[in-house]
Amino acid sequence: MLMLAAVHAARTGAIRSLLLDDVDLGNRRRTIIARTRPIDEFTRQILLEWLDYRRTSFSSHELWDFIGVEERADSR
Repeated sequence: MLMLAAVHAARTGAIRSLLLDDVDLGNRRRTIIARTRPIDEFTRQILLEWLDYRRTSFSSHELWDFIGVEERADSR
C-alpha cells in the first residue's frame, strides 16, 4: 500500500478505507475519496500481485471488502 501513498499521493486514512470496488483493474481506474483517476501499469501490476498474495495467503473468512487485510472496527 506504500505504492498508493508514493505514486498516487494517497493519505493513510484513504488507503485504509479503500474498497475492492474502488479499484477497476479492467478499465485501469481507481477511486480514492470520490476522485477517480487512471491506474498506470506499475500500480496495476502491484495491485494484481497484492490481490493474488491476499487471496492465496488468507482464508476466505479473514478477507473483507477492504484492499488491505486489517479488520476495521467500523466494518462490523
